Amino acid sequence: MFTFDETILAASLKIAGIGKTHALLEQYLNCSGICLLTEDPTLPVSWADTTVGFLVADATEEHAWEKFQQGIQSAKEQKVLLLPMLITAQLTESASSFMQINPQYFIDEAELYAYIAESIKSIQSFISEPGLVNIDLEDIRFLFTEEGRFAFSYGERESQIDKCAAARMALKQLRMMNPPIPAAKYIILNITGSEDNLSMFEIQEICEFVNEELGTNSSCIIWGANIDNTLADRIYVSIWVKF
Repeated sequence: MFTFDETILAASLKIAGIGKTHALLEQYLNCSGICLLTEDPTLPVSWADTTVGFLVADATEEHAWEKFQQGIQSAKEQKVLLLPMLITAQLTESASSFMQINPQYFIDEAELYAYIAESIKSIQSFISEPGLVNIDLEDIRFLFTEEGRFAFSYGERESQIDKCAAARMALKQLRMMNPPIPAAKYIILNITGSEDNLSMFEIQEICEFVNEELGTNSSCIIWGANIDNTLADRIYVSIWVKF
C-alpha cells in the first residue's frame, strides 16, 4: 500500500451507460482519462482490453434490468473488474453483486449524476495517481468482489478548526443513503489535502474517527492519502464501504 504499483498506470477504466444513462454520463462525467463506451455494453467485445469498468442503468427504463444483467455477464466474460450501479428506488437487501442508488436521496438528476461521477473519479484516482499512501488494484478488487452490499460517500470541508469535518460530511451522506447502516466489514478511505494542512497526524486522526463511527476494527480499513495543493485549507475524503 505504501508504494505505487506502476502496472496500475496501464489499467484501462471504461464506463458504460444503458439507455438514457449513457447521454447523462456523457454530460456529467467531465474527467480526462476515462473512456465512455460507445459500443453496446451487453456485448462481450465492448469490454475487451478493460481492467476496471462501471456499468450504470436506470431501473425505471424499459428492458434496463435485462440489459444490465447482460452487461454484467459480458464484462465477466472479459474478466473485467466491474462495479455495476443500478439507479432504483426499490432497494433490496439481497443484491450483493451491484450497487443500488436511490434517486430519492438527491435533489435532482444533476445531483444524482454528480454523485455517480464522483464515485467513478475516486476509483480513477486510485489507479492513475501516485499518492503519499497508495490504494492498489487488489484493494479495489477485494471491494468489488467480496460478498456483501457496498456504498460510496464523499465530503469536502475546510479543516482549520475540525480536521474531521470532511469525514463527518461523508459519513452523514453514507448514513442518509443507507439506513439503517450496519457495521462495515471493509472500508477504503482516501484522504486528500494540501501540503500545508495534511500530515500523518491528520491522516491518523481521520482514519481513527471513521473507524470508530462505522463500528469496525482497524484491520478492516485500507486507507490512502494524496496531496493536492489546489485544495488550500480544505480536506477531501472519499469512503467506499462493504457491509
